[in-house]
Amino acid sequence: MPRKALLVSPHRGLLVRLPPALEQGGWEVVSTDNARRVLTLLDEAIPDVVIMDALLPNVHLSVEQIREMAYIPIILIGPPPTSERWKQALEAGADAYLSILANLDELLSTIIPIVQRYQRIQSEFPIFRGRQRWY
Repeated sequence: MPRKALLVSPHRGLLVRLPPALEQGGWEVVSTDNARRVLTLLDEAIPDVVIMDALLPNVHLSVEQIREMAYIPIILIGPPPTSERWKQALEAGADAYLSILANLDELLSTIIPIVQRYQRIQSEFPIFRGRQRWY
């Protein structure tokens, strides 16, 4: 069964470029350009990872809402990282920040270990599974 990624970005370029790259890596991708739709999509099916545009308005609030709903990795993707962007991404609650310029190998080599770590924790600690507040 392929892993699932939820891609959230108001920028058409990201929505056009990333899904084929992820699908080439064996992922099923659901995309939306509307950050408000994320919670509805999460309610329908929890993906293995959420990849969000770091330039979304109020991205930190979206990350917090996802964290309240499910224990899943969140990757922010945006302009090439600076130390300030890294700091902002981590403070928002993201697990990683990737440059929009990342190639498929960089993308997968970042996402896969994070997803595996989350799945290992979920298998060992049932409280972290599914759609529930985990804190």
